[in-house]
Amino acid sequence: MSRARPHRSLLACALIAHVAAAQDLYVDGANGDDSNDGLSMATAWKTIQKSFDSASPGSTVWISEGTYVEHPVLHVSGLPGQPITFQNEPGELVSIDGDPILGSTIVTIEDRSHIVIRGLRIQNLIMPDAVGLLIRATPSGGVEDVRIARCPIRWINWTSDPLAIPGPDDNAQPLIVYGEGLDSANAISDLRLDSLNVYENITGFSEAISIDGNVNGFVVNECDVHDNTNIGILAAGGYGVSANVTVDRARNGNITKNRCWNNVSSYATSGGIYLDGAQGVLLMYNRCWGNGYGIEIGCEQDGATEACYVLDNELRSNLIAGLAIGGYDTGTTGVVAQCWVRNNTFFNNDLLNTGSGEVYITKAVNCFFRNNLFSCGEQGVLLTKEDIAPQSNIQFDFDLWHAPDVDPADVEVNWGTSTLTGFGSYLVTSGWDAHGLYADPCFVDPSPIDPDLSISSNSPAIDAGQNGGGFPGETDIVASPRVVNDTVDIGAYEFQIPLTLAGTDRETLGVFPNPTENLIHLSTALPLFHIDLQDVHGSLVRTWRGD
Repeated sequence: MSRARPHRSLLACALIAHVAAAQDLYVDGANGDDSNDGLSMATAWKTIQKSFDSASPGSTVWISEGTYVEHPVLHVSGLPGQPITFQNEPGELVSIDGDPILGSTIVTIEDRSHIVIRGLRIQNLIMPDAVGLLIRATPSGGVEDVRIARCPIRWINWTSDPLAIPGPDDNAQPLIVYGEGLDSANAISDLRLDSLNVYENITGFSEAISIDGNVNGFVVNECDVHDNTNIGILAAGGYGVSANVTVDRARNGNITKNRCWNNVSSYATSGGIYLDGAQGVLLMYNRCWGNGYGIEIGCEQDGATEACYVLDNELRSNLIAGLAIGGYDTGTTGVVAQCWVRNNTFFNNDLLNTGSGEVYITKAVNCFFRNNLFSCGEQGVLLTKEDIAPQSNIQFDFDLWHAPDVDPADVEVNWGTSTLTGFGSYLVTSGWDAHGLYADPCFVDPSPIDPDLSISSNSPAIDAGQNGGGFPGETDIVASPRVVNDTVDIGAYEFQIPLTLAGTDRETLGVFPNPTENLIHLSTALPLFHIDLQDVHGSLVRTWRGD
């Protein structure tokens, strides 16, 4: 929405009013007292709950170092542009520890809006249905503009035994977002989860981060989710969280730049990231390894997971497959539809040699794969497409396939009830990958432990992808330009020609950063009189003359 520019004096008054309304408040578990006013360290409150009862819009609550054994419930909200912020004092470790005597949820945010929680560690609750952080909108309530940032969440367990086999009623949820709202106005909206570290939780049949029900507009960004006993990040729908089926799904979300590893279930195949009944979700720039599936796009309930995008991700060394896509339950109508999988790098998945390959396909309709780089494991299985309906209009093209030390005539594809042997057989039978390749991708370092999956200058993936259909400003997984000279590489990494300086003494002329994107710094002791700037293909961009 565009607005007229305000008069300068009016803007100054607005800024002064905002500053005057802001307030610093303090919590000190060691020395505070809840009968204080909380306005200074000397008059700090003792408990986080007191601040959850008393903070006002625009205020920041500074919490001193310590372990707070309490289960605070938020009873205040901020205002648009004036959120209430609860955060640790800089450099100080603040932990909120659970206690089963206090209940099953450590931190509760219900029907509250314009809230920031930053730098608070939530941990240590072992009991059935344990919850670390709950964000909930009730049927007639709503949640808007909540940000959780830089919060470790750990040791939220349904049992103390990490080897225990859970049943369907055995659950623990480190972070759950639960939208029960009955219409769009009662949704959880404008939710951001940034730079969380969710790890070492025994979750049973639940997930480390779960976003379910009437949630419209969310971001999960730059989180580390690892070493949990089930799915890492879930966006779900169709489970009756909202009684209104038309809004009962997580939708319009971005799951970006996360690292998900070692999220492994003892009773099922768990994904690092799982979309189940969600709509309009973008999965981009994520790295997933050591999980059951790297990413799963599924649909367990009636309906569809639809209009989702899997772009520019690195999926490597997962136990079963890099990506599973499609509904699988023959007892439901659940299907995956209208999804794109583009410019991802798959490497050495199916470590358990199940025969699944890099991609596992079940009930999927109108799903399109483009510009993906698949480097398969030693068994040489490219993919599996199960014989399960519905399946229609699934397309692969402009992909690069390779299995180290496996001849292209010997690779396999599980095609329904048949096994296709040889890359040529795959092309003919499937009708896919008319522009596909079977070739060594020439990774910089393809070692199985901590590989560098960027591509070398001799990679056949360079300029071999299909251009078009990208998002404005889209880059590759390391933020390099995706489209270079109107061409696109295959895989998550776009090859970048290193910046070179011709005819100069490197000791007297420095260029940084190198490689660079939009900003170049030159440092020299020489009187420069002529500088030519060329792009990575040698074309002249700009010339400077003079000092």
